[in-house]
Amino acid sequence: MESMIITEENIELLARKVIEIIEEKNKNEAFVILLEGDLGAGKTTFVKSFGKCLSIEEDILSPTFILKKGYDAVHHKIKKIIHVSDLHIRTFQLHDMYKRQFKLFIDE
Repeated sequence: MESMIITEENIELLARKVIEIIEEKNKNEAFVILLEGDLGAGKTTFVKSFGKCLSIEEDILSPTFILKKGYDAVHHKIKKIIHVSDLHIRTFQLHDMYKRQFKLFIDE
């Protein structure tokens, strides 16, 4: 198993490696990448690099204060990324309406 220390300088290398793995494994199915860490740990920094590698030109912002944001990708296998914050899900008990909305955008 290969390991590396992730820094702001080499995070794009990690994003490209993840894209390579998806390209190898993807059979036209949705892929979920879970990033876990405290606020400010670099999760959105990774998603920004990931999006840059997929030619997403729109600014990728942290979904901390929104539940989700979708971005259209220009890639032969990866067509869209949906950036989700689970802070709301972990911190607050969701009402049924939010649970239904969560299922709807997971189904996208």
